[in-house]
Amino acid sequence: MELLGKLPSFGGSGLTDVCRPGKLVNPVRQLSRRSGLTRSQQVEQELPSGTDEKAIIEILANRSSEQRQEIKQKYKTMYGKDLDSVLKSELSGHFEKTALALLDRPCEFDAKELRKAMKGAGTNESLLIQILCTRANQQIRNIKESYKKLFGRDLEADVNSETSGYFRKILISLLQANRDEGLEVNKDLAGQDAKRLYEAGEARWGTEESEFNVILATRNYMQLRATFKAYEIVSIKEVEILGRP
Repeated sequence: MELLGKLPSFGGSGLTDVCRPGKLVNPVRQLSRRSGLTRSQQVEQELPSGTDEKAIIEILANRSSEQRQEIKQKYKTMYGKDLDSVLKSELSGHFEKTALALLDRPCEFDAKELRKAMKGAGTNESLLIQILCTRANQQIRNIKESYKKLFGRDLEADVNSETSGYFRKILISLLQANRDEGLEVNKDLAGQDAKRLYEAGEARWGTEESEFNVILATRNYMQLRATFKAYEIVSIKEVEILGRP
């Protein structure tokens, strides 16, 4: 079994050295420097049998996503096998799921989770919120690209068909990846937005959804915090006014 856990037997050279925390190394270059390591059969003969789960945890849990991608690339170069497939055949349960998740790029993992949330009966709305409401613009674009590549489907089209009403509209807005990503806070704008949200929601019969979409899907997160704080003040003042004799 040619799992990651056996690589320390190379005496500081195999994958554990190439993808040491904090150090990104070209795996192809490393392979060319060591004669004999470019042939998968010679490498396999040096690896002991069995599965060292502790070593797998130590390596995968202490590497960056970029480093884990290099590990996957070099593993396939050395052994002619996909590391994902090997781990899947040797592990099981939650450990298997965690190890495989760690081998995904973040955008790939998110894409798989979104597909899982919408596939079959029912929709896991909380998972859609958790991912789409917290990712940066480029992350959302990467997720959409990965979703298309992995499943041959359009993420926006799936969200459109699996959700409804205002929830669908805000998710579609978020998928446009047009949020301001600055850190500046405009207090005047926060007050204006808070009043717009109040007037579009609590202060009227029904809800003006477009106002919510524009503000919630495009303002930066620091600006939204200021808006929510201002909203509390606006709503309290309105209640006090309505309560006066």
